[in-house]
Amino acid sequence: MCPRGSFWRCKAATEQRWQLRSSNKSNSNNDDDNSDDNDTWARSFPGFRSSRRGTKSSTSAVVATVRCVYHDEEACSLEYMTAVKDEVGNSRQCLRTALVSFSSLVQSGPPLEKRALRLRELQDLRSLIEDRCVGESWHDQENGKQLRAEDVNLYHLNHFLICPSTVPEGVLMYCPCVDTARARGQAMAQSDSNSAMADQTVGEGEVTGVRGVDGQKWLIVKVCKGRFMKKRGNILIEGHISGRCEDVRPNSVSLSYQEVLRYSNGLLPEAVAPNWFCSHWWGEAVLDFIKCCEKHAATHRLGAESAYWVCAYANRQHELGVDLGSDPMQSSFLKAMEVSEGVLLILDPEATPFQRIWCCFEEGIVSLAQRDALPAASDCHGRETLQRLAARDGQEGRKSALQLDIATVDCFPIELVSKGLRVKITDARASQVSDKMQILNAFAGRQIDDLNAQPNCDHPTLRQVDTTLRGNFAVAAWRAALEQGLDTSEGSELPLEVALREDVSRRELELNLQGVAKQHDLSTLCKAVEPLKNLTRWRLDLSHCQITSTADLGRSLETLINLQQLIVDLKWCKGLTSIAELARSLEALTNLQQLSVEVACCSGLTSIAELGRSLEALTNLQKLSMDLSVCEGLTSIAELGGSLEALTNLQELTVNLAYCEGLRSIAELGRSLEALQNLQQLSVNLSGRKGLRSIEKFACSLGALTNLQQLSVTFKCCKGLTSIAELARSLEALTNLQQLSVNLAMCNGLTSIAELGGSLEALTNLQELTVALIGCTGLTSIAEFWRSLGALTNLQQLTVDLRRCEGLTSIAELGRSLEALTNLQQLSVDLRDCSGLPPRLQCWFDSKAKLISALAA
Repeated sequence: MCPRGSFWRCKAATEQRWQLRSSNKSNSNNDDDNSDDNDTWARSFPGFRSSRRGTKSSTSAVVATVRCVYHDEEACSLEYMTAVKDEVGNSRQCLRTALVSFSSLVQSGPPLEKRALRLRELQDLRSLIEDRCVGESWHDQENGKQLRAEDVNLYHLNHFLICPSTVPEGVLMYCPCVDTARARGQAMAQSDSNSAMADQTVGEGEVTGVRGVDGQKWLIVKVCKGRFMKKRGNILIEGHISGRCEDVRPNSVSLSYQEVLRYSNGLLPEAVAPNWFCSHWWGEAVLDFIKCCEKHAATHRLGAESAYWVCAYANRQHELGVDLGSDPMQSSFLKAMEVSEGVLLILDPEATPFQRIWCCFEEGIVSLAQRDALPAASDCHGRETLQRLAARDGQEGRKSALQLDIATVDCFPIELVSKGLRVKITDARASQVSDKMQILNAFAGRQIDDLNAQPNCDHPTLRQVDTTLRGNFAVAAWRAALEQGLDTSEGSELPLEVALREDVSRRELELNLQGVAKQHDLSTLCKAVEPLKNLTRWRLDLSHCQITSTADLGRSLETLINLQQLIVDLKWCKGLTSIAELARSLEALTNLQQLSVEVACCSGLTSIAELGRSLEALTNLQKLSMDLSVCEGLTSIAELGGSLEALTNLQELTVNLAYCEGLRSIAELGRSLEALQNLQQLSVNLSGRKGLRSIEKFACSLGALTNLQQLSVTFKCCKGLTSIAELARSLEALTNLQQLSVNLAMCNGLTSIAELGGSLEALTNLQELTVALIGCTGLTSIAEFWRSLGALTNLQQLTVDLRRCEGLTSIAELGRSLEALTNLQQLSVDLRDCSGLPPRLQCWFDSKAKLISALAA
């Protein structure tokens, strides 16, 4: 009878075909008193690979079919074909049957870092706990109190379910004081000598046999509860204490709980790579843990197949030394973090993970890796996982691997973060003192041989772990604190400002304060940011905020001379009348490579002169984005246009001047573009310029940008525009273009786009083309445009929007061009409400075949 906890289900294995390996076993010194209970079945079947220590084998493939399963014996009947030789030496295939134990079929299993549980499996586990907790009278091991399903934590689950189920053939125990001749059938228990309660047990089981190992008699014990441990407490057998267990090991098979589930679903091996690594405390209720995973999956829209790596389910609990090792930097935890997208920190109501050494290790590792600050990662021989993790998480622009959903989860108890702001790794607790010692020494960069030495608690890296974690928690909680109007100053219950100010190794800062920050909040933030001299990337969203001045932001930026990327979003800050202070601070940021300033819908803004002049100093700039749309008070961009000429290293430029109705001229912008010979991506939005009659100066400058690969120009609702001839002529020179988007929607003055059609023929490298002509009622024919498409033989994606082009009467030329576009993969042609076309064509076509068929009808 298998342990109740293992719940093997093998009906699904019936009729299943297996490809195994035949094995020629070497001689073993084991003297087994009841070998017929273990290996006899396996020896009768050549498709057996022993998992016993010291066994070697040579293998060849054998295919077998499971015909019947015997649950009580933990065995199954197999049918297979094998080659036999007759008397004269001729070989033929014969059908054979064999009875084999489950352990005989156990393969090596997935690597520990790929033993994650899917969300649906965690949900199944919840049902299992609810079913068995009360039914089997689970109780707390320390106080003996009856447990409810909602009370069960991992310590309980490990005792009642995980440990019994993960050694299906039990364990081998060497207990010299036990009379092995009388032990079979006896109940056995092991006490915990460190417990306050003398009768607390760590393991319970039943002796099922005796095995000889190297001349010694070892007990075979079926595990019913908990885990038997070497030299831990006393052994109680036959109603009296019989000394200690000198050694214990799995009997042939040791599994993780993830593997138990794997075999319970048809004996099929399955490696499940984790999406998320879970950092949590074992004392947290398992059902609460599962709820957190469900909330995380719902927040990020991950679904039931999302996989979470949890140490209790991934590690083989009866062989923890193998999975964990003695070096934290080579442990299963680190390997799992390497293949995960990130670490999910799950807090119990007391925020206990902030006080646990392994949790601090997990969070600290990914946080330091993000800053390329892992100890001796480049030369740590034997710590290849650490090196790979450092290389991955240290990549520029990679999203932080430690994801904290404080700002995105409704009603998150912000007070829990206060404990994280006081985290101190040297004060963290551990179940095993040696774990803490090894982790502290590993962070301090000590070599593997020195991990058990007395740690230096004043080591700078340990201090950096503390400040890094506190800073991460502060940034994650900042928005929620503002929303709730909490005091974040030094000495308060939530000292976010101090935590951020002391996080001096921080290289990236991303804060979304959209709609919640007031002027004094910005001032407080900027003072906390000023000491962060190592900052290279800052993204700050202040859109829809009650901001009237950028003076504090400007003063803070002037000190951050190592900044390489700056993104400031001030959209809809209607009280803002000037960004002069912000603009002037940019002159000090000569290392900037990427700059984005968004002031869209700032109706009080009348000038960007200072911003324009400051850009001249940013000669290292490679990416620039300026969103000035719907700034109705803006009258000139002369300074902006003049400064762009100095940015000769610029590769990407985005300028949005849509609906800036007060803007008198864009000529300066056009003239400056000619100097940007290294430009590869350009996006210009001039929508809503009702007075725009000509784009000649702007369009002519485009012809000089011969390195351009992506171009997007938008003239939506420019009703005064009557010609795009200059734009079309410039396009002919852009032979390196791969992506082109032209938006002329609602340009009612346009009567022809013939020139655009003619220029497209020169763009033979084009792969993506988008043309929007929605509501261009003046167009009666675009035959030239359709014909030119046939030359674009490299085109992979084509989007043409002609909705409400009522003057169009024919698109016959399009059919012939489509035939030539053999590389086209995506098509979207929208002809809805084109009343001049036949009804069959007045629809949206998303398939080349459908459109050609409709044209031919």
